[in-house]
Amino acid sequence: MASILQAQNLSKSYGTKVLFENLDININEGDKIAIIAPNGSGKTSLLKILAGLDSSDSGGSVKFMKEIRVAYLEQNPAYNPENTVSQEIFASSDQLAGIISEYESALLSSDQKRL
Repeated sequence: MASILQAQNLSKSYGTKVLFENLDININEGDKIAIIAPNGSGKTSLLKILAGLDSSDSGGSVKFMKEIRVAYLEQNPAYNPENTVSQEIFASSDQLAGIISEYESALLSSDQKRL
């Protein structure tokens, strides 16, 4: 099967606490994976590196194959308390969410040209 993710030589530490070092990951198409470890052991740090939101201390590399799109949902996201749930969902920078938001707005306005 084709590889969809290859990560090599990933390392992360905070102060003297080493979360992981020289970590290599290969995920093939069709693989099912789980990241299971105690709290504070680096699961979120690893996912942030894979999503491109943080960097490995050692440099390392993360490569996604086959035009993979990566999305990351924060563990503790910040919400605008003035927005409704729908507004928060559509506030995403995701292209599809923007299209759906525009469509919803056009429906509510009964503007046939916008539809």
